[in-house]
Amino acid sequence: ALLPQLLPEDFDRRLQFAEQAPQRELSGAWKGLGTAYDLFEDGSVLAVPLPGHVPGQMGVWLRDQHDREVLLCADAVWSSATWATLQWPAWPTRLLMHDWSAFQRTVRQLHGLSQAHPELAILPSHCQPSLDRYQPEWR
Repeated sequence: ALLPQLLPEDFDRRLQFAEQAPQRELSGAWKGLGTAYDLFEDGSVLAVPLPGHVPGQMGVWLRDQHDREVLLCADAVWSSATWATLQWPAWPTRLLMHDWSAFQRTVRQLHGLSQAHPELAILPSHCQPSLDRYQPEWR
């Protein structure tokens, strides 16, 4: 939900879209995600397309304070079981997807990425088990 009254008055002037950032070609297991956007132009935070759930869905790759690779995948998937074991959500979920085929491709790409880079923490927004594994002290 958007609550306009919480935004600063100059929000429209300050707004920058990820697509305006310099592009970086991804390689290896990351290549399937397409072109990344270098949000700070220093390689520290990359926005990557994760289509399917909603138009324009992106995730954010970064390194945390312990130098661990993290992919914040927002609502691209809701559960780690989806990408880890290719356990598809119940059929009514298709009704919530903008593009079911793109969602399936994104899940398969996340699965491949997790296999190629097991050290990568893939964190869906709504998956408490993923957050608990990543940061046990948050429990």
